[in-house]
Amino acid sequence: MMKSRIWKKAAAVLLSAAILFTAAGCGTDGPESQVAKVNDTVITKAQFDNYTMLCLYTMGYDPSEQLTSEEEEEMLGDMVDAEVLRQYYEENDPSIFSDAYQSGLQAYIAQTKQDNGEFINSSGISDEDITFYYRSQYLTQLCFNEIQEENSDEELYSEAESYYEEHQEDFGGETLDEALSEIYYLLYSDMYEEKLDEIKENMSVIE
Repeated sequence: MMKSRIWKKAAAVLLSAAILFTAAGCGTDGPESQVAKVNDTVITKAQFDNYTMLCLYTMGYDPSEQLTSEEEEEMLGDMVDAEVLRQYYEENDPSIFSDAYQSGLQAYIAQTKQDNGEFINSSGISDEDITFYYRSQYLTQLCFNEIQEENSDEELYSEAESYYEEHQEDFGGETLDEALSEIYYLLYSDMYEEKLDEIKENMSVIE
């Protein structure tokens, strides 16, 4: 169903209530059991289940559908990345959580509850769950924007040419210009993962 971790960033961007997921070494199966930890912040199973349901529902998937173990790991990885970015920006650039951000968040919460009230109520999804989802998309896009600004058009095009030459058979006969958008996205995704890895070097992350 989900092809790779880049689906989250492409989807806009970001489950099953029946998921029985337990991270190795992270406690019991209860809703408050730990499935991951970033520094001192714990991500619980209940948070994971609700985030997963909200992600799937928002993207048009059936939120009651059982995920594979790989998809569960992918979802949890997305949550960890979101928490890593939150802590990173709060320490290095807290101005991004400005009044404008808060206004956008409150508007998103209100609109989500208005448009999807039955689903939100029946699934037990809280304002905190919606906040986490909104923030994860906001920070991912912010990080991507910063990466774009760090790379000139000329540098990126040169990298795209090299990538196309190495993987031309993967593009089904498309020319470089036809495949350029996809290649740019793949390159930016790699840069995003590299940046996250660098940030995590200064954090304690348990998944």
